[in-house]
Amino acid sequence: MRIENLDGGALGGTTSVGLYSLEGLMKEEVLTGEWNIVEQKDLHWDGNGHLLITYDGRWGNIPTCYRARSIEVNCIPAPTGIGVGSK
Repeated sequence: MRIENLDGGALGGTTSVGLYSLEGLMKEEVLTGEWNIVEQKDLHWDGNGHLLITYDGRWGNIPTCYRARSIEVNCIPAPTGIGVGSK
């Protein structure tokens, strides 16, 4: 699994999460969204067949999630705390 951030400079950018198999020869994208919307700590495996991705939805940024061939993927906004910069 890999998070890829494409920095578009002043125009923003995109983030995607990809699942790799067959020793990296096959990739299935399971999330696309605004730049830096998820980090490694936001990816949670629940058994072998379920991936939970939490994302920063404080600014109304909602990513697009895709189901992988044999993995169920759920994307939910991360709970936010009180205070500046808390997630």
